[in-house]
Amino acid sequence: MNTKRVSFVFPVYNEEYIIEKTLLSYHKEFSGKLDFEMIVAEDGSTDKTKEILKRLEKEIPLKLHMHDGRKGYLKAIRDALTHAQNEWIFLVDSDHQFNPEDFWKLWPSINEYDLILGIKKDRKDGPLRLFLSKGYNILLKYIFSVPYEDMDTGFRLFKKDMTDRVAPTINKLGFFTAEFVIKAHDAGYKIKQIPVEHLNQKIRASNIFHIKKLPFIVGKELLAIVKLFGEIRIRKTSASQTK
Repeated sequence: MNTKRVSFVFPVYNEEYIIEKTLLSYHKEFSGKLDFEMIVAEDGSTDKTKEILKRLEKEIPLKLHMHDGRKGYLKAIRDALTHAQNEWIFLVDSDHQFNPEDFWKLWPSINEYDLILGIKKDRKDGPLRLFLSKGYNILLKYIFSVPYEDMDTGFRLFKKDMTDRVAPTINKLGFFTAEFVIKAHDAGYKIKQIPVEHLNQKIRASNIFHIKKLPFIVGKELLAIVKLFGEIRIRKTSASQTK
């Protein structure tokens, strides 16, 4: 067994259709191969997710944190990361869009990099999701001068000390990892992106993208990008003046 320890962190909201398959597949893949803990941060689900998690907690070792009301995506993830105890954190979406075995593609890079991103190859998302994601990443690359292809990937491995330095400052963009990557890059962390398999999950629509809400979501995110750009520019200006 590798001596490095990993905290697997699963943010969960209304995942009754897939959460059992997700957690069981990760537990099966890493049992006996890795020293790990599984942290489930449930964020006020309104379906049967809570019932399923309570049952699973009796079957496999889970550190289960559940809430009656919804905190919202960013706060839920920030709070979830505070429960992680190990030196490496693997933050993974709970909707089983990634193969747990692909973790091992990221793992060899821990000796050289601080943050390793598993980016989707041969994406199975629908046309609208592909268009939005592609446009979003191109915009972020251009505005913040970063080289990464998929900044909000749901499959990411990083050092725990980044949760103390970077994660608490995430408060602008609607998608945690995008801002995390941008601020980690700005802080000088070494980042690598590695292609991983994207599984085809057609049985349920996304929790995030709803057609009627898209104009609001896009407008809110554009405003957040402007605010984040201003924050980083002010920090750089202040840093240059103190030299």
